[in-house]
Amino acid sequence: MLLAAPVARFRWMVEAGIGTYLTIGVVSLIVGIVTAIAIAATGGDVVDPFIGVFVIALYGVAVAGIGLAIGGLVRPSLAAPAVIVVVVGMLLIDILAPILGLPVWVTNLSLAGRYGEPMIGNWDPVGIAASLALAAGGLLIGAWRFSRRDLHD
Repeated sequence: MLLAAPVARFRWMVEAGIGTYLTIGVVSLIVGIVTAIAIAATGGDVVDPFIGVFVIALYGVAVAGIGLAIGGLVRPSLAAPAVIVVVVGMLLIDILAPILGLPVWVTNLSLAGRYGEPMIGNWDPVGIAASLALAAGGLLIGAWRFSRRDLHD
């Protein structure tokens, strides 16, 4: 019934994706405020950890972009399982690659390790750019393909 409304499928998917990204932003704002309050209570610097929460949230935005792309390219019902596989895969790479002595290019496949040390103000611009590219690209690819899908797909 939702897709029967007089709204273009591309527009609907873009709005849903932006809503997802904004939700991640609101949750990050809440976590950032709580983190800043906790750090302020101990007398520490609150600015870098507050911003660091948003840098870490870019990982969530990037993974959401992957889910939106999978939902548009394949099926919406496969988006969540695909995201789970990607996240677990990246965590396994972060854990197992150094232990197994795998080449650096294998370790670099994981986005989770590409943010530097965001909670102390050391941000890696490569991870930030990659996250934004995955978010924007995933949303546009997913919306483009979703708009071309037949309703019976």
